[in-house]
Amino acid sequence: MSGFGGVLPFAYRMLVENKRWMDKAEFAELFALAQMLPGPPIIHIAQMFGHRDSGWRGGAAAVAGLVAIPTLFIMLLGLAYERFGDVPVFRKALAGMSAAAVALVIVMGIRVSSAVPRRTRPWLVVAAAFICLGVARLPFILVILLLTPPSVWLAWTDSR
Repeated sequence: MSGFGGVLPFAYRMLVENKRWMDKAEFAELFALAQMLPGPPIIHIAQMFGHRDSGWRGGAAAVAGLVAIPTLFIMLLGLAYERFGDVPVFRKALAGMSAAAVALVIVMGIRVSSAVPRRTRPWLVVAAAFICLGVARLPFILVILLLTPPSVWLAWTDSR
């Protein structure tokens, strides 16, 4: 419940830093795999972690434990928005939550990147994606199509 707006940083802190159930590199690998699958990456990380330790029951329990209370909270928040959505204080509170969620995503990116080997060339792809999406406002699918071939080539040449 404490991860409202972005549970990934809290999951990282619990799994890697507090409980030490996995190291940074393993979390980064699970996160990379989870991002390639459809759906929220944190759900996939929970399922993979739970399955690793306790089979399919562990995976199901990890996902249920991760989504049950936040789902109820979001439903209640939706009801509150329906009733109080026109109240300026309520709108400002939601805007503040959005800003906090963005900050959590940035912090998570910084933490996970610390487990990735330091190379300059992948950051070129990150910069190109930022320019294409954030500055030029190109469609996401076009950016994926444009940057996938050079990304694969860079990864392939780095691994040789």
